[in-house]
Amino acid sequence: MRGATTSAVLAALVAFSGAPDRRTTEGVGYAYPEDPSHGTHEEVALVGLHGDGLRLDGRYVRVRSTRIEPGAPLAAVGSTPDFRHAPGPEGPERCTLSLEFCDRFDAVNVYWHVDRVARRFWRDRMGIDPDFQADAAVHLAGNGALADPARHLLQFRLGDTYTRNAAREDDIIYHEYAHLVAAQLGFVVDTTSTIPARAVSEGFADYFAATFTDDPGIGEYWKACTPRYECVGPRDDPDVRTLATDPVTWNWRDGQPQQELKYGVCTRFVETDGKCKTIWLNTAAVYVWGMIWGSTLWDVRTELGADVADRLAADAVRRLRPARATLETAAGAVLAADLDRYGGAYRAALERAFAARGILPDRAGSVGVDVGPDPVPVEIHPDPASGFVRVRAEGVRRAEAVDVLGRARALVFEAEGAFLTLDVSSLPVGRWWIRLSGEGGIPVAPARPVVVVR
Repeated sequence: MRGATTSAVLAALVAFSGAPDRRTTEGVGYAYPEDPSHGTHEEVALVGLHGDGLRLDGRYVRVRSTRIEPGAPLAAVGSTPDFRHAPGPEGPERCTLSLEFCDRFDAVNVYWHVDRVARRFWRDRMGIDPDFQADAAVHLAGNGALADPARHLLQFRLGDTYTRNAAREDDIIYHEYAHLVAAQLGFVVDTTSTIPARAVSEGFADYFAATFTDDPGIGEYWKACTPRYECVGPRDDPDVRTLATDPVTWNWRDGQPQQELKYGVCTRFVETDGKCKTIWLNTAAVYVWGMIWGSTLWDVRTELGADVADRLAADAVRRLRPARATLETAAGAVLAADLDRYGGAYRAALERAFAARGILPDRAGSVGVDVGPDPVPVEIHPDPASGFVRVRAEGVRRAEAVDVLGRARALVFEAEGAFLTLDVSSLPVGRWWIRLSGEGGIPVAPARPVVVVR
C-alpha cells in the first residue's frame, strides 16, 4: 500500500545553496502523488530550482515540452515560481493536434517526481547522490518512455490505443530515472547491448521503482485497456509489468525459460473494423527476462526486507559490466555484495531465492578484482569438455576452475604461444568456470563457463 505524500506548500521561498554564485529557489506546483488512478493532484514544493526559479531547471532535472517552448525548460507563467497548472483531460490526439491541449502540468509532474526520487531514494536512502542533471522531455507523440544514459535524457510520450500519458505515471518515471543512475554506477546499457544485459537492466529498473513505491506493479495507470464489451479473451492484466509473479511459471530454468511467457494483456472491441483484438505489451525477451530478474529481487526483498535488498541490488549494479551481464552474473554479483557488505550473512536466503527462480549464480564472474571494460579476449574449446580444453589467452600465470560454490581448484596447463591447454580431467562432472590470472594474481579476463562431461 503506498503512503500519502506532501501537504500544501506555502508561498515560494528563496534559499541559497552555499555556493556564492548559485542561487536556488523553492517554487510551488501541482502533481499527482502517485498517478491519476490513485486520487486527484495536490499542491507540492518544487525544490532546487536554479536562479529565480522561473523555469523547471533544477539540481537533478530540467524539464521541457516538445510542444511548448521545445528548446528550453518550461517557464512559469508570471514573475514568481508558481507552476500550479491543473491537469486537463487525457487523450494523446489532443496535444498532438493543438498546443492549447498540451498541459503544462505534465512537465511539472515529471520535475517533482524525478527530484523526489533523486533526493529521497537515491541520495538520502541509498547514499548515491546523482552527479548529473537529467534532461527530461514531455509531450512526445507515441507510446511509452525512454532513457538514454549517454545523454542523461528522459522522454515521456503521450500514449496510444493501449497506453496513456507516461508523464503522469510515477513508477514509469522512477523506472526510467533508475537507468540513468545505473549508468552513473558503471552499468551502461543501450540498444547495442546483449539481450541478457538489457533484461538485467530492465529488471533492476523495475525493482528500484517498485521498492520506492512499495508496490510490485509497474504502470497500472499507464496501461490502458479500453472497453471490450462482448469480446472474449484472457482477463486483462492490471499493469504493464509486475514483480509479484509465480516463481514456477516465471522461472529462468537455467537459461531456458518458457518461450510463451508474456504479460500486460488487453482485449478490446475496435469500432473502426468491428473486430475484437487482443494485445500483449510484454512479449520481447528483454522485458520477459527482465520480469524474471526483477521478480527475483522482489522475492529477496520479501524475505530480507527493503533495507537489505535495496543495498544488495545497488551494490550488484556497481559490480556488473554489460559485456558480461546475465541473470547468472547478476545473481553472483548480489552474493558478492552480501559477502562484502554483510559478511555473507544472507547467503542461504539468497541462494534459496535464486534456486526458486531457476538461476544458478555465476560467482566466478562476479567475485574478485574487476578486470575493467576491455579484458583480454578468451575462447574455450570444446564446451562441453571431458579431459582437456584449449584456451586462447595471453599473459596467463595461473589457471583455476571455480565451482558453483566459489571453490577454486588449480589446473595444470601447457602454454603454446597465445594458446593454453588446460587439464580438466580431474574435475567432477558439472558446471565450472575457468579463471585465468597473470602476474600478482590479477585476472586477465572474466571467468568463462565450461561444462565437464564424461
